[in-house]
Order: sequence, then structure tokens, then C-alpha cells
Amino acid sequence: MSDKTPEVKITLQPDGVVAPILNALKECSQTVLLGHKAVENLSTMPETNLENEIFFKLEFPYDAFDEQKKKYKEWLITRGFQDLVEGMKLSLIEAYRYLSVFEWFGGTSQQKKTTVEEVNKYFDELRKDSAKQQLPGLLDKVRPLGQLQYEKHILSLNRARRCLVHRNGIVTPEDVNTPENTLKIIWIRYFLFYESDDGEEELVKNHRMKKSAAVMLKIKQEEKAFQLGEKITFTYKEFYEFMTTFHHFAIDIGSKLPKIK
Repeated sequence: MSDKTPEVKITLQPDGVVAPILNALKECSQTVLLGHKAVENLSTMPETNLENEIFFKLEFPYDAFDEQKKKYKEWLITRGFQDLVEGMKLSLIEAYRYLSVFEWFGGTSQQKKTTVEEVNKYFDELRKDSAKQQLPGLLDKVRPLGQLQYEKHILSLNRARRCLVHRNGIVTPEDVNTPENTLKIIWIRYFLFYESDDGEEELVKNHRMKKSAAVMLKIKQEEKAFQLGEKITFTYKEFYEFMTTFHHFAIDIGSKLPKIK
């Protein structure tokens, strides 16, 4: 029998931390855009064989088709938005685990003398603790990374997600986050513009510039407030801008993860 002490190699992968939110961004952008394009030019419910597969069917008084399309688009954006926040939460869980293991080893690649039982116990407890954390708590857990860009934006978007999930999107006193008793969300978007005599003019599709000028790009903050009793809804444009916010936040986390010495 060999007396050699068994070794366990643990590898920290920074890419694995941001992978959940990047995957959510990819899947949500594809799915939401596909759904919108699929119904955009429909004027009546298309024929399908799907109903033939169901023997017993529930019958409901359906809305007019235009109203069904409107609700479907809203549902797609809401579902995509919720998945984006969940993807962000998964990335924060991975960041918390990454930092915990990094600190456990003292930030070096030197060997740590321990036992297999202790390693298994440590990782079991870390998995359980990280999995039960909510998004605000996870942000506190990754505080060693320093001040994260757009943290306030992510928290406001998560507040909207909670309202959508737990209150069907109807704003209640539990959701408000301003002295005016509104639920205000903030996010960022790209702003393509040029300087005219009237100040900054945004370049949008089919825009005609008033004069020859340098075209510039910057990050611009947007905000939207919902009153008590109001239902939260988002446009496709806003949803796409939310993705920009999540992407910038994820890249900031990835860039601040400590490296093994």
C-alpha cells in the first residue's frame, strides 16, 4: 500500500463566473426576438396540428387576435427579463463561490494541507449558503471586488422582477423605492449622437443630419417610474437596453475577479 498523500487539484475559472449571465443574454435575445418576429405580421391565428394532439381541451373566451398578440409580446419580454435577472443571480453565486475558494487558499497556488472530508464539507456548505442567497445579499458577498459598475441599476431591475413574479407586475407599497412612492428602475443604453447648434442630437434610423459633424458614442442612463397600482410593462427597445446593462455589469465583475498568484 502506498503512503503517498492523495492530492486534489482545484481550478478557478473566471470565465465560469460570467458564463450564466452571458448564456442568458444569448438565449433571451434570440427567443424574445424570434417570438416578436413570428407574430409581427400575423393577422389571424395560424393553422396548426398542435391542437390535434390534445383530446380533452379547455375552452376559454379568447381575446381578439390583436389583443392576444399584444399580450404575447408583453409576456415574452417579461419572461425574458425575469430570465436575465436569474442569469445575473447565478453569475453572482459563482462569483461568491470563486471569492470564497480564493480566500480559503489565501490567493495563492500553494498546496493546502487538509483532508478529503474537510474539502467536501467546505464545498457542501458553500454550495448551500450561496444557493439560498438573494440578489442583494449576493452583492454584499462579493463586496471584496470593490464598487461594481451599475450595481444600483441591477438592484432596481431586480426590484421590478420581484414585483412581476410575486405581484403579477402590479406595483404595491412593498415595491416602491422613491420618496414619491413610485417604483423607479434605471438602466443604461448606447447613445449615438452628434453635436448640432441645438446640442446633442441622437442618430436613429432614417435620421438626417443637419450638418456635417463628428459622430460620437456614449453610455446614457435611462429611467422609468411606475405608480402605485400601475402594471409594469416594458417595450422591446427597453428590454434590449436592459441586456446592455446586464452585459456591462457582468464584464465588470469578470474584470475584477482576483487572479491566483
